[in-house]
Amino acid sequence: MGGLYGHLNHLYDNSDLSFGEMKDIFIQASGGKLFVAEKMDGMNIFLSYSVQTNQTKAARNKGNIKTGGLDKNGLVQKFSDKPSMAEPLIKAYETWDQAMKSFPKNI
Repeated sequence: MGGLYGHLNHLYDNSDLSFGEMKDIFIQASGGKLFVAEKMDGMNIFLSYSVQTNQTKAARNKGNIKTGGLDKNGLVQKFSDKPSMAEPLIKAYETWDQAMKSFPKNI
């Protein structure tokens, strides 16, 4: 089970990738030219970060994806009636956002 986004393949899951193709993926990722997602097991939250807009977005379902994702305020509002669920999801959002913003912008 993979929640909203299903199973997230790792590069090593694809034995058909050549070394050159893997190298190209890393070059694109380090240059901010590759869409990257990290699935956190057990959280059922999808977090993404846009280098161009300097924004983190979260999603819990396909409806959230269709509307462009939730910023921190949207996540807080979505779980305002469930504080025990909100706390770890918001912490994950904040941690992800802080980590993404810590990388240099001009790699």
